[in-house]
Amino acid sequence: MATSREILKAIDLADKFGTSLDVVLDLGTSAILGDPEDFAVSDEEIEEWRKTIHFIENIVKAKQQPSREFSPDAIEKIGEILGEDWVDECLTRLELKMVPGIVRRWRALKAIGLATLPSTKVTDYLRQAINCYLHGLPTAASILCRSVLQFSLEESLPTLGGIDISKLDKKDWLKTLIDSAGTENLLAVRIVRKAHNIRIVGNKAAHRNVCEESKALTLIRDTAEVLTCLYGVSKLAR
Repeated sequence: MATSREILKAIDLADKFGTSLDVVLDLGTSAILGDPEDFAVSDEEIEEWRKTIHFIENIVKAKQQPSREFSPDAIEKIGEILGEDWVDECLTRLELKMVPGIVRRWRALKAIGLATLPSTKVTDYLRQAINCYLHGLPTAASILCRSVLQFSLEESLPTLGGIDISKLDKKDWLKTLIDSAGTENLLAVRIVRKAHNIRIVGNKAAHRNVCEESKALTLIRDTAEVLTCLYGVSKLAR
């Protein structure tokens, strides 16, 4: 069985009996220690297992970024030989290592309660921005925040401000949208400043391919304030 499903099965078993995964693991450990000969593994087998896992990790990572170690054809052929369970084993280990960082970043976020929901496009990009931030990809998160800002203004200026955006100057498009939103009082003065900061930091992230985690978090918070200004605050969020 794939490692991810094994872990979920163990969690479900713990839930079924109203206990924690620690108890399930302790029971398994007790069973092994109770009759160690049934689970005896040589040092050579352990070392071989470690080498196999390390090799598969390199193959998995080679599809996520450019690689000089393996050719594309080699990666595809090895992937076919490995099968899904080995890849699942590796990805489960890699993803679980990321969970503590994801939890830490999640705790730094604030929920966004809006009276009127933005379009699917704005919502999808916002979700992607937050997921990128949670998974330790601040540069991508910053670029996506810039897109959320642009799409939300393109949506709101005609409906809330009665502005025909097709007649606006296309040069430095996002700056024009922000300034127009400020002129029409769709965004408060302090929110206009934050919107410009989203634009500037997002542009730098796109051109220089770098953005600090703290700046990405600030951009997500600022983006939430822009959306709150445009779409209102939900009564449940007050």
